[in-house]
Amino acid sequence: MVLLSMLLNGAAHAQVRHLAADPGKAIWPGIVVQEGPSGGRLSIARFTVAPGRSDPPSHMRHAEEWFLIESGHGTVWLDGQASSVGPGDVVRVAAPVVRRIAAAPDGAMVFEAITNPAFSLDDYVPDGQTPRD
Repeated sequence: MVLLSMLLNGAAHAQVRHLAADPGKAIWPGIVVQEGPSGGRLSIARFTVAPGRSDPPSHMRHAEEWFLIESGHGTVWLDGQASSVGPGDVVRVAAPVVRRIAAAPDGAMVFEAITNPAFSLDDYVPDGQTPRD
């Protein structure tokens, strides 16, 4: 995490962000995000997906995303093609690939998402659904 902060802000402005201390924010039923450091070049966030839950299909107009699966198992769809994922797997999602990720029914899945350039709601496109408050 310190290395990522150095990449985001330059070595002179390194910082440490403790995501474990962040209770997170529900962004979709069964999905909680803890936001990490963010800069113009990159952003990082940790997602927890409840058992059997998924996000709706969406894509980024310009940003590339990388998902690093920390724990749990599930499925990721990239332009409709399904792949099983689990701890240690890395998923690259180029813009504007439509993606969706789901946790297996028997347990939660946790993954980090690194977005380049940094995540922006202006770049995010929900494909067919709008998140509920």
